[in-house]
Amino acid sequence: MPFEWPDRMMIKRYVLIFTVVALMLMTHRLPAASLAADDPWLGDLLDQALGQHEMPGIAAAILDKNGIVLSAAAGARERGKPTPVTVDDLWHLGSCTKAMTALLYADLVRQDQAKWGATLPELFPEIDNMDPAWQTVTIEDLLTHRAGIGNLGISWLLAYHRAKRPLIAQRAATTRQLLQNPPRAVVGSFEYSNF
Repeated sequence: MPFEWPDRMMIKRYVLIFTVVALMLMTHRLPAASLAADDPWLGDLLDQALGQHEMPGIAAAILDKNGIVLSAAAGARERGKPTPVTVDDLWHLGSCTKAMTALLYADLVRQDQAKWGATLPELFPEIDNMDPAWQTVTIEDLLTHRAGIGNLGISWLLAYHRAKRPLIAQRAATTRQLLQNPPRAVVGSFEYSNF
């Protein structure tokens, strides 16, 4: 059977579920004592999330500066199949990284290392010749798909996947190229972007 992309509502649901679980983990009171690797607390929380949402499986980890403190998995690798999810499974995160980016930026704001309302010239001062249309675009515009970047399609992603340069250099080059040209979409209007 050929692969079928999930519809947009299903993708949004998975992103929402990821975000809800992440927030549950962030706001849930951790046990007072240090967590042991076999502590059932996280697994119980994942079982609860699995029971409340229509998804085949879920995994999570709690990390500190030294690495993984606790990890757990619940459910199956594939809907309707008996093979259980494990903490060692590889996961395609896809658009979940957008929620992670917003969370990481919010943490930088909390630490006074960034600010809400920052404009693209403030965020990328090293980009010469930024098109004037980008001058008032903010971090919030980027995080909510209202920056004017538009849908770049998949060709740029495939091209960079085959490139030999380090990922950071590829992203810097793409950012520079985008911002030196006018927006592809209307700034302030929603248009999904994978950038």
